[in-house]
Amino acid sequence: PSARLDSHIMFLTGVPRMVVLTNVLARRDGFIQDPLFTWIVSTTVAISLLSVVLAVVHFDYYASKWIRKQYEVAQFFFFHMLHITYRMFEVAGRVLILVAITEIFRWHLYSGVAILLLDYLLGIAALLRVTGFVPGSFKMML
Repeated sequence: PSARLDSHIMFLTGVPRMVVLTNVLARRDGFIQDPLFTWIVSTTVAISLLSVVLAVVHFDYYASKWIRKQYEVAQFFFFHMLHITYRMFEVAGRVLILVAITEIFRWHLYSGVAILLLDYLLGIAALLRVTGFVPGSFKMML
């Protein structure tokens, strides 16, 4: 089996959503004084994080024979929890780095967009490389 397209889409759309929402929380401008608004945005970030982590874990399962074997032989869900926790910290750390980049380049729009776009394209290239993408092939991820 190979990784599915929905895992890729969730990862590629979920991370930018988390970066934008985390930036909204970090800015604390005037309209964010409402506790209900803060709670709604925080909850949305948490749900997005969980969705992206599950997509990454799903991708790992189909992309790696070793991980698939660990899931089959692991008892008491130790490997499952370790894998999910590792990926959660990895994704959360990645989002925080991207938020920091957007803050650093807040007043240099073109530089910030260029760096984020480069990061995004490198991420897509890495996903396609890991899944064995062959240009012109419809077999790549489905």
